Amino acid sequence: MIINKKIPIIFILILFFLLGFTLKINPSADDEIKGIKYLKEGVVSHIEVITPKNVRKIALEAVNHEKRLTHFFVLENYLSKETPLLRKNIFYITNKAADLEEIDELIFVSSGNIRIPVEIEEVEEEVEEEEIEMASEVMLMEYVSDGGSVNTLKIMSYNIHHGRNLFGKYSLDEIAEVIKKSGAEIIGLQELDNGVVRSRFEDQIKYLSEKLSMEYVYGYNVNLLGGKYGNGILSKYPIESYENFHLPSGRERRGLLTAVIDVKGKKINFLVTHLGLNQQERQNQVNAIEKYMDTISDDVILVGDFNAKPKSKEIQLISKRLIDAAYATGKDEEPTFDLPVLSARIDYIFTHKNLRPLKYDVIKSRASDHYPITATIKIQ
Repeated sequence: MIINKKIPIIFILILFFLLGFTLKINPSADDEIKGIKYLKEGVVSHIEVITPKNVRKIALEAVNHEKRLTHFFVLENYLSKETPLLRKNIFYITNKAADLEEIDELIFVSSGNIRIPVEIEEVEEEVEEEEIEMASEVMLMEYVSDGGSVNTLKIMSYNIHHGRNLFGKYSLDEIAEVIKKSGAEIIGLQELDNGVVRSRFEDQIKYLSEKLSMEYVYGYNVNLLGGKYGNGILSKYPIESYENFHLPSGRERRGLLTAVIDVKGKKINFLVTHLGLNQQERQNQVNAIEKYMDTISDDVILVGDFNAKPKSKEIQLISKRLIDAAYATGKDEEPTFDLPVLSARIDYIFTHKNLRPLKYDVIKSRASDHYPITATIKIQ
């Protein structure tokens, strides 16, 4: 009798397990996987594959209009995006893969070798002729900023430690003064609070923007008892658009905040991030950021607290693609986090080769537990 009672329970558990497994390997059962093909002047620039949040790896077959297999992709590096109703993961197929124009259809391949078609939407990206003309004219226009001309731009990266100094004293006004005195025109900020008890429920990025008369955008990554915690961007120049992505994360969710900023007619892709504490986690996050950068134009500035030293694998990977402003100006030995227990350079400003660093400085302010860093760059 005891054995008979156990059999139905065991059967139910096995059924539950199999059902859960099926849902895991077949996330498109409710048509939740979608593809977006981006075209620029008729040429495919990249393809986004949008999946449910539980998908960490996906296999896809690509076929042409003749239904002939052209590509097979196994995608692992993703970014996450959250809306009020749901959270999705975004994988990228970039033009590093040859012959993207041949792809007419994507097919999701489950671990059980089940093939399910993926809906693809085509989006034509606009190319503005006026933007090209203005970019050539803008070099002749002068303005007063840091004693330079419009072909220079001063950038800052600053982890503000939720507006507190090393002794726990609230220091947001002091941080604003540091930014103002630096002359920085675009600032990437990390560890920003909004509506959190430890920072007096202040909307810190809004407060700083009003104090400094700058535009701002904010991307939160963590909810803290009803408040928010994340990254921000301040800009003297118009911010045309922005997106906040969540990176593959372990204990604490990390993010990548991106913005397109119009610097006197030249569009700059400005990215700010704050990476995790575990090296493998950081490696995965850098891989995801690399994939994202493959989808945008070359005028990229990437700043943030990377929690990694210059010789780490993750920093070396980024340095193969972008210019490390500190290294390029011979100041790569100066620490940005300087305490008796740890003194190292873990904050960075990276630029594309078209945006050459002319000057780099570490500002020795104790308004936060990190030193802010600045770089003056030349815009080609």
